[in-house]
Amino acid sequence: MKEVGKIYSAVDADELEAGDYVQVSDDVNNLKNDKGIECRLEGLTPRYYFLTAGSLTPYQFAKLLCPRKHAETYMAWKTGKKVEVYVEGADEWFEVDENAVWKEDVTFRIAEEQKPKEPAYRPFRDIDELVDTWAKMMGYSAKRKSKTMPLIWVRYGKDKPVVVAITGFDHKTGEICAEGGWYNLLQMFNGFKFLDGTPFGVGEE
Repeated sequence: MKEVGKIYSAVDADELEAGDYVQVSDDVNNLKNDKGIECRLEGLTPRYYFLTAGSLTPYQFAKLLCPRKHAETYMAWKTGKKVEVYVEGADEWFEVDENAVWKEDVTFRIAEEQKPKEPAYRPFRDIDELVDTWAKMMGYSAKRKSKTMPLIWVRYGKDKPVVVAITGFDHKTGEICAEGGWYNLLQMFNGFKFLDGTPFGVGEE
């Protein structure tokens, strides 16, 4: 089994294979101090020098960073993706950091991207809550709200949304007049959106 962190030379070069990720140099001290050139191994010259991707010049020494088995996962980690390693003793997955050793007998995986949760919404409880929410969206204080507020504009439809204004409220029934028809708050929630695309309701934490 290939040994991660080991420095290889012409003596044991054939232990490595194309696709391994290595540091290469003509100076062993560079590799001991992690100052070699990191790259993917392309193969070996007839004299067992190391040929690397993007270079026509072979190198005398190579330190193995990651075997070909983990190459895809290793490159995903190097390009900023979250990668996890399985620790058998703990029976858990842990995020890989700079101290990881990419041994062949260790299991790595690219972590699933966690999509941010979309905010949840619910219908307005009543007309008062609708009016209060709209006042806050418009930046109106309670004092100004009692005098006058702009019309509430909403839209419905997907391909070519139709924009309409809310023209009336019935506080007793909790219904709203829009586009000449009357709708309860649940119907408004399911069928209409504010002009910025947010649901016609209240966002919940």
